[in-house]
Amino acid sequence: MRLSKRFLQVLPVLALMLISGLIVAPPALVIGAPPLQGTPPARPTVPVPGTGSSPLASGAPIDSEISLALVVDKAEALPGDTLLYKAQIANLAGQVATNVWLTCDLPDEVEVQEVAATLGEIHNYGQRISIALGGLQASPESQYVTIEARIRDDAAPGAELVHHANLTSDQAGGGEREVMTTILGTAPEETKAAIPLPTTGSGRIPLWLAAGFVALIVVIALFSMRERILPR
Repeated sequence: MRLSKRFLQVLPVLALMLISGLIVAPPALVIGAPPLQGTPPARPTVPVPGTGSSPLASGAPIDSEISLALVVDKAEALPGDTLLYKAQIANLAGQVATNVWLTCDLPDEVEVQEVAATLGEIHNYGQRISIALGGLQASPESQYVTIEARIRDDAAPGAELVHHANLTSDQAGGGEREVMTTILGTAPEETKAAIPLPTTGSGRIPLWLAAGFVALIVVIALFSMRERILPR
């Protein structure tokens, strides 16, 4: 009986010690094999330059980025002045760009004097100049096309001379550009034809009005003769 009474007295202390031990003790290690996990996909390997297959050999699309810039040396000019157009072509990234063409459409008010290109073959079709650049390698260096043109003497003042250029290739287009030059002077005003005044009728006196006028004259003449004939 004494033992039971002492045990009951010590039991709260033991319980408190057990709880303190569980809090302070490190977490128990789980013994056993970890659960099975799926095999991660293999990471793609980057081939060493010079050892992998090229896009041209594998038939993959060629990655190229061709660009076009166009400028003119005069924003305003007079008839007889010379304009200098310059186009800049570049392949900024990727592989070679194939079948590259630059087409320049010049305004009718200019005469082409000279065309020069750092790459390609020039085709002159009057107001249209086409340059076949062929294959354009990816490079930080640019290719240039210059066109020298003279403004015709009969170019009208105020006319806007627009030069349009277009760059294309087998892979993608390089964009379209336009530059404009305005002919100095004031455009002549259109002379308006004189508008005749509106006419009412045919311009002839109506017959009834003429007859009435004659009758009035006759009546006045008769009254005048009566006054002269009657004695006073």
